[in-house]
Amino acid sequence: VQDLKLKVLDMGMGMERAAWFSQGSPTIYDAVFPTVLKKLKSKTGLKVNKKLLQRYVPHGGQLNNDEVEDMNKAWKKVAKLVEVDVKELRQMILPLSRLYSIGEHMRSALIVLNDGGLPSNVGGGYNLRMLIRRSLGFIDKEDWDIDLTDLCSWHADYLEPMYPELKKNLDNIHKILEIEKKKYNNTKEKTSRIVANLKNINEEKLLELYDSQGISPDMI
Repeated sequence: VQDLKLKVLDMGMGMERAAWFSQGSPTIYDAVFPTVLKKLKSKTGLKVNKKLLQRYVPHGGQLNNDEVEDMNKAWKKVAKLVEVDVKELRQMILPLSRLYSIGEHMRSALIVLNDGGLPSNVGGGYNLRMLIRRSLGFIDKEDWDIDLTDLCSWHADYLEPMYPELKKNLDNIHKILEIEKKKYNNTKEKTSRIVANLKNINEEKLLELYDSQGISPDMI
């Protein structure tokens, strides 16, 4: 771990927002890792309707899971504001949000792993493991040909002018990610066996599986 040369006060502004506003990009992700996103879109073949995205972004905050009771109703409301069919809106936004999430999650994971953090089932290590597994889950869901080790290398290349140390530890980071992918696949197989024997799945059962087996609702 190295101290930053420049000491700063975290005032809550969000420096990435400044890059977003000054560049006028559709989202903050397009502003802070544009080359990585370009490679991700090329790798997945995901096409984006830029005009539709620009209309959607000002209203996207209304689809926050933590603040919405009826998500289907919220989607219909946002679709009406954007003036597009709700099905068409979901078909574009959901895959795109997963792509953005994968890019952002693995940028965070790269920095934490470079600082010596390790995936685990407790504390910050648990958060790191969830970032990696959530990324792998999105890749599975969309059946994308994305390798997390490649993604970390792309981020390290882009960030090299500011953080050259990221490239020095890539070999170790790649090894850790390969181990985590194997553990994730093992958990998937275990989840399939457990779920196959369940007669019904309710909220109480979801909590029990999460607490006892580490199986998240998303994986089920």
